[in-house]
Amino acid sequence: MSGYNDGIDPVNNLSNPVYKDNETKHGGSETDRTVSDEKNRPVALVPEFLESLIPGYLKNRRADIISIRQLVQDDEFEEAQRLAHSMKGSGGGYGFQKISELGAVMEIAAGSLDGNRILSGIDELEKYLDTVRIEYIDDDD
Repeated sequence: MSGYNDGIDPVNNLSNPVYKDNETKHGGSETDRTVSDEKNRPVALVPEFLESLIPGYLKNRRADIISIRQLVQDDEFEEAQRLAHSMKGSGGGYGFQKISELGAVMEIAAGSLDGNRILSGIDELEKYLDTVRIEYIDDDD
């Protein structure tokens, strides 16, 4: 299996970024697995053994966007907080540290009944999902 998924990101149907050097490709700490490509778009460095799970994972996050927007509209902050907590816990494990970060922000906002901050986080998550490029990496590197 190639590190670039044969040049195509299966979620966004975009070609994967070309890195100028290996340091850019694998930069960041072990907990920060997201870098930017040459056009400053986010790139998630995902362990290749998770490749078959990623389309479903990202589809579920898009469903969460719809659900959380409705929950905020209905003032159901406890359920919004539960969904945000789930995102916080799962994102990094799938190689999407940004999803974990946004989940944490939205979880805190839901606990404070701050619907505007939750919606801001949802907007940021949606933008991230629309632009993220995925590179499947051999985690033994």
